Amino acid sequence: MSRLVVTSVGGDLDDTVTLRAAPEQSPEDGDIIVAVEVAPINNGDLLFAAGLFASHPEVPAAMGVEGVGRVVDVGTSVDPGLKGVRVLILPAFGYNLGHPDSIAGAVCLVFEL
Repeated sequence: MSRLVVTSVGGDLDDTVTLRAAPEQSPEDGDIIVAVEVAPINNGDLLFAAGLFASHPEVPAAMGVEGVGRVVDVGTSVDPGLKGVRVLILPAFGYNLGHPDSIAGAVCLVFEL
């Protein structure tokens, strides 16, 4: 899997945003890992990269926090029946914006489609 990553805040997005391979991940207790099929890059993401958002990312930071995909792995306290389910991910207040490796462990609302 790949993702857009902000490498520095501010400046020309051609110079500060790059496409990188995503690292392999293992879920912690209570987490799910979603293989994202579609994820928008919206105005908030662009403001985030430009340093004009309410908070500034710790770089490098993955862009995008919304998406659609399938659950590929679950943590120990998560229902294993979620594996393979197609889900919609919406950010919730308090999630870890700008985590350099993933949004695993983030507080997200997940709905089965």
